[in-house]
Amino acid sequence: MPIIFMEDFLKRRIYLILRKKQIQRQKEQQKEEQREKNKRQKNTSQSSLLPKYNAAEPFNLSTYYISRFQVWRDVNQMSGSKESRCDGKFVASSCVYGIGDIERLIKRPELIAHKLYLDFEPAAYFCLWKQIHERALDWQTQQRFVGSVYSELPLVKMARGAPEDELKFYFD
Repeated sequence: MPIIFMEDFLKRRIYLILRKKQIQRQKEQQKEEQREKNKRQKNTSQSSLLPKYNAAEPFNLSTYYISRFQVWRDVNQMSGSKESRCDGKFVASSCVYGIGDIERLIKRPELIAHKLYLDFEPAAYFCLWKQIHERALDWQTQQRFVGSVYSELPLVKMARGAPEDELKFYFD
């Protein structure tokens, strides 16, 4: 009888020791994963005050004209944009973007922001450049990018051979 008791006792003891080691390894692995996650977040944010670009959600297009974003003092008919806010200043009825415009500019789908002057709030230019540069180098975010909105542009459809009667040059 004592031998059987000893065997069961040792089996339980060994099981508990192995289980405890397994739990410790899992906790260490979770801590390491959390450290890596915090490190990645720290590297991507770098104390930026600007909102982060979410590449998984495409830009919200309101017009087929995406080459230039320009705000006019009067009706903004050239770009089709209903945007009329300018936190910078107007020169020749066209907005020269300033620091207050950066948050909106970084979220815009257009390829060019018209216009930024280095002699008027140069920080706006450099902050915008830094945000775009960081976004371009963030390969993880680029892998999640969904560009389906851009494929709906009429010029892209036309280049793919879509018939003209199926093209839509306006947005509802």
